[in-house]
Amino acid sequence: MAVELKKRKISREAYHVMIDAGIFGPEDKIELLNGEIIDMSPVGNPHIGTINWLGQLFIQKLAGKAIVSIQNPINLSEFSEPEPDLVVCKYREDFYKSERIKTQDILLLIEVSDTTLEKDREVKLPLYAEAGIECVWIVNLTAKQLEVYTYPEEGRYLNCQIYTEKEIVALENFELELKLSELFG
Repeated sequence: MAVELKKRKISREAYHVMIDAGIFGPEDKIELLNGEIIDMSPVGNPHIGTINWLGQLFIQKLAGKAIVSIQNPINLSEFSEPEPDLVVCKYREDFYKSERIKTQDILLLIEVSDTTLEKDREVKLPLYAEAGIECVWIVNLTAKQLEVYTYPEEGRYLNCQIYTEKEIVALENFELELKLSELFG
């Protein structure tokens, strides 16, 4: 007979009290997902390089039109504060100094995945859909493909398009084309 332990969810507010009290420091690579404090996976060079490349591309192309936030926390819900790899959000004069990025600010959210693919698809993606984030990309480094998720509804995305490294993705909202061969090259 298995014993089921009762879990208690931690709110974003309690999470920040713990951080402010010094329970967690900058060296602790953690994020709050569904009320649980989760260790973030270490990242390798392909992961780092891909984020750097995407960050540079979006910063150059969207300067003055949008803010590009790299590996910073977002206010997703009362119990979740993930740190996506890259978020393109609405432009604000204060660059979000006065408050964290909220779901209604997000134009595009990107997760770069190799060892984190299962977590990104099965844990984070439903949280993003539940929060109503309109467009999420998973850059699948292992398969060299881009997964584009749109039309969130009831904790899932109704549409998923897969692009291979031989394709070009047009980002009409940003007047930008992305050659996936450059992304994965």
